[in-house]
Amino acid sequence: ILFRLNGTLLNPNYRNEIWSQDEEKKLVLCMKAYRDNVSPIVKAGNHFPDRASKYVSVKWNRSLNPKYTTRRFTPSEDAALLQAVQKAISSSDDDHHDSISTGDNNDKSDNISATMTSSMTGKWMSIAKQFPNREPRVLQNRWLDIVSDKNVLRKKFSDDFKANFAARKGVIGKIAAKTTTGVDEDNDEDDENAVGSDLGFNRRKYSRRRATKGHASALLSPDDLMVRVKKRRKVCDEQQPSNREITTTTVVHF
Repeated sequence: ILFRLNGTLLNPNYRNEIWSQDEEKKLVLCMKAYRDNVSPIVKAGNHFPDRASKYVSVKWNRSLNPKYTTRRFTPSEDAALLQAVQKAISSSDDDHHDSISTGDNNDKSDNISATMTSSMTGKWMSIAKQFPNREPRVLQNRWLDIVSDKNVLRKKFSDDFKANFAARKGVIGKIAAKTTTGVDEDNDEDDENAVGSDLGFNRRKYSRRRATKGHASALLSPDDLMVRVKKRRKVCDEQQPSNREITTTTVVHF
């Protein structure tokens, strides 16, 4: 707790503001002066008493270190990064399955989580070695930016998602089925039963709503555009001997 209080921005003596040009020049000069030192970043951090040592290191590695370039990623770099990550995921899956087959039943979950955590950490370090001019964190951020477009995560986890949720009834099962196939394989009757049972909708109302959806002409009929008014009157004795009532219908159009 004491280290976290003194070494992070929780310490009120440290400020979290944009670095000025003078501070950046000073940091570059310090790193040049202490380049032969065992820990040059620590030595340089002593010249910034109002900056946490962690953020001095972050500023140097992510912005000012001449070893890493800050130019835009090229399409060839994006393709190489995706290929490297996909290869690392495939190898980590093999290690993951090997750990499951050799582990005991009681320690299966611990082995799985420990293996995946350690393997992915090591894989990212090996991926970063393939891009020596890119800072490792920048590589991860770039991968996260393009992963949704390239659909890497969906390809990896679609089978697991379908296996876990496609057998469930209702909306979750429908989403799981569409995740891998993109087409709802069930018929309309199953959809009606699933939605009616899981979401509490009235099946009759739901089916009627679906039958008229997208057809404006089916929503209104000619009978909906008129009002039927019933009037009752008694016929005089001179006109009609009986005293019965005669009902007439008047149609009023809108």
